[in-house]
Amino acid sequence: MATVPAPPPLEIIEATFGPFVTGIMMQQLLMGVVVVQVYDYYRVFTKDSTFYKSLVALMLAVTILQASMDFATLYRCTVTFYGNFDKFDDTDWSLWWEIAVTALIGSIAQSFFLERCWSATKSYIVLGLGAAGILTSLGAGIASTIKFQMIKRLSLVPNIPEPILVFLIGTAVVDLYIAIVLIWSITRVKSRFRKTETIIARIIRLTFQTSALTATIAVLNVVLYLALPGEAYHLLPQMIMGKMQVLSTA
Repeated sequence: MATVPAPPPLEIIEATFGPFVTGIMMQQLLMGVVVVQVYDYYRVFTKDSTFYKSLVALMLAVTILQASMDFATLYRCTVTFYGNFDKFDDTDWSLWWEIAVTALIGSIAQSFFLERCWSATKSYIVLGLGAAGILTSLGAGIASTIKFQMIKRLSLVPNIPEPILVFLIGTAVVDLYIAIVLIWSITRVKSRFRKTETIIARIIRLTFQTSALTATIAVLNVVLYLALPGEAYHLLPQMIMGKMQVLSTA
């Protein structure tokens, strides 16, 4: 029978496995909100184009995949290898590919809004810059997963900062870029009716708040990743990034 390594001190478990479990709890709560909001989207926006409906369906499928992968990691650490804390550090595919799947969800959500930017501006420059940012962020997310798969251990993730920082900062920049373009497009709409102006102001405020929230989560992920390299608090925003991206669209 294999010998199980002695567990580390409680403070190490609380600073590593603790944020992961808390992030899973928050993610599963948001997963319920996502399902309800997607249901409401299809019930209310029956006349939306097939393109939008397909993107929402794809995001729902991928976010369910992400939640399943994260739960598989939790089950592996707490059931399959119960009592062997080293298995949380010695990760497998379900945590390696969490980054890439999160990047994919973000890219789909950003494509949803970029198409609206295109509809509002008809500018190939706006479309090209947005697409370049989305592809860069997605590519960096996939590169982060590949690097993570090579080192395997979660404790060594601080050794691969380049692709992770490009992914997270790129995500935040694209979110803010899309918000600025949409707000600029909306502000160009002039109306002599006060009620219409009020509605436009509300749309601007909602657009900025939504994009600012998803961008803030990405920035918070960067800050925790850089500030606390020996701990896993960055998993808290990481676990909910994908769900918040879906909620911003549906």
